[in-house]
Amino acid sequence: MGGDRPDHRGRRPKSLSRWLRLTLAANGVHGEYPIEDVIDIAGMLVATGRAVHPAKWVDALVHESTIAALGV
Repeated sequence: MGGDRPDHRGRRPKSLSRWLRLTLAANGVHGEYPIEDVIDIAGMLVATGRAVHPAKWVDALVHESTIAALGV
């Protein structure tokens, strides 16, 4: 899975691919896997409470995008 480009503040934007990478890395899962396996592994980690649910990540992404669009 490829990397995300940093924004103007040097932070990488939240994305589903970043959530997947960070979820696997935080749980010691390394190596190359087909995307179908990555999604299944992440789902198992969420189901067992070992990962943040992606909805929380996406909600934060939407919130940050809304604030940026409003210029706040």
